[in-house]
Amino acid sequence: MTVGQRIKYFRKQKGMTQKQLAVAAGLPEHNADVRITQYESGRRTARETLQKALAKALDVSPTAIAPPDMGSAGGVMQILFMMEDEYGMSVYADRSRLRLVFDKQLIDGELGGMLAEWISMRRRMDNGSLTREEYNNWRYNVPEVITEERKKMVMI
Repeated sequence: MTVGQRIKYFRKQKGMTQKQLAVAAGLPEHNADVRITQYESGRRTARETLQKALAKALDVSPTAIAPPDMGSAGGVMQILFMMEDEYGMSVYADRSRLRLVFDKQLIDGELGGMLAEWISMRRRMDNGSLTREEYNNWRYNVPEVITEERKKMVMI
């Protein structure tokens, strides 16, 4: 999700209008709803100070709104939380592993297809029919390589 989509998501969760959010974040009332519309649609990007004010008004951490930072544990957690919201992902633990489980009904066709291909490619590497280098080449070229494979499949 984009920053704007996250703002909209949390605003709706709180039952706030765009104007209420803008005023709560300290924006001038005369153009408050227009500004939030622009942020939510992605036409404008809220500066970091405004993102913090919006997060405070929404009673969430600024990291919940900001673009996720894969270099930090908090950023990774926000990505996982987004996946929980969007795809019904849950986390489970057994004695030796943590497992991320997705609700198949909430994964759209394209993502579902990509995940299925990932499973297939990983199995091929695990059973020796694909080298680690070939597997990495596939991973680091997704989604382009998946699109090309699908084009070939359609043409056959």
